[in-house]
Amino acid sequence: MSDILAGPENPATHADQRRFCGSLVGRYANRLPAGTLSTKEFTVLAQEWGGKGVSHHGGPPQHVVDKQQPTKQGPLDTVHWSVETAPQFFDASNLQDLEDYVVMAFESKAGDQGYPGLIRIEALTGVRQKQVHVEYRARILDKCAATPLNLTQHWGFHLMGSKKWHSNDAVPSPELRISHPHRVLELDCNGIPTGNLLACNAHHDWTHGKAVQFPPQDTYDNFYIWGKTHENPVVQLQIPNEISVDFSTNQTGVQLYANDLSMDQQMKRKHAHRTVDDEKSSYFAVFLEFSAPHATFLHDTLQQAAGCDTVLRQGETCRNWVSLEINLPSSGNQIERN
Repeated sequence: MSDILAGPENPATHADQRRFCGSLVGRYANRLPAGTLSTKEFTVLAQEWGGKGVSHHGGPPQHVVDKQQPTKQGPLDTVHWSVETAPQFFDASNLQDLEDYVVMAFESKAGDQGYPGLIRIEALTGVRQKQVHVEYRARILDKCAATPLNLTQHWGFHLMGSKKWHSNDAVPSPELRISHPHRVLELDCNGIPTGNLLACNAHHDWTHGKAVQFPPQDTYDNFYIWGKTHENPVVQLQIPNEISVDFSTNQTGVQLYANDLSMDQQMKRKHAHRTVDDEKSSYFAVFLEFSAPHATFLHDTLQQAAGCDTVLRQGETCRNWVSLEINLPSSGNQIERN
């Protein structure tokens, strides 16, 4: 048994503070310029949060007066989702090859986070032998013609949790490989996309695989785009001879973010991720957020590269999915169900 997902031991910890460890992010993932954003089809009032002039991960959470009441508006990582026993967007044929699954749903009202349109989102998490499958589907429920939508799973991976280490062990850094040729999204000084895509230099080229260094020599917080057409699995994260995780997806790129989670004093590491003799040692996780490039709907160049415009229109169904396959050198390739 191997627990490789970063995050708090108790899911209720997410209610205390936004930590983005395993949460669904949206309506529009990552950074947009704050303020009024207009296209020919719609206008968005992107609310500032996460930096001056920045609307990050859906903007600010709603002020909660009574924490006992479910939060019904705000960024998708902060609201109350319901368990769906009879989902509207998934039928038996979509679920039959899963050994176990859960579907959660949320309806985001028109004007929520400053976005037009009443939309319903259903989030499926399922398991099968050696695999985890995550899929988001969404539709517009009212008469709104179009609204931007770019969802992602903000999960982090602590592959060192695949075995017990001692604090004085030379713990290897995880290695990342993006199998398809890719470019990196150019950002301004606030982390907002300029609309340009840059060729990858040595730091940004993951084609042949290399270590995600800890402590990091350079910042790991960039979006890599490979485009609409690619072979799966497109990304691999591994510790050689210990564990490998292969990612397949219908998305056009991935945000790589790496962080020392031990900096968050309120979120103690999971028991499965602690060294044998020191629970306070550094806690390094690699986040892989699969989606279209952020701010795609604002830039023609990104739409051409991604093969989509991240706009959900009347009558359409958004479908974003990622599957990961876990491979261990031993025979124990089981996925724990909680």
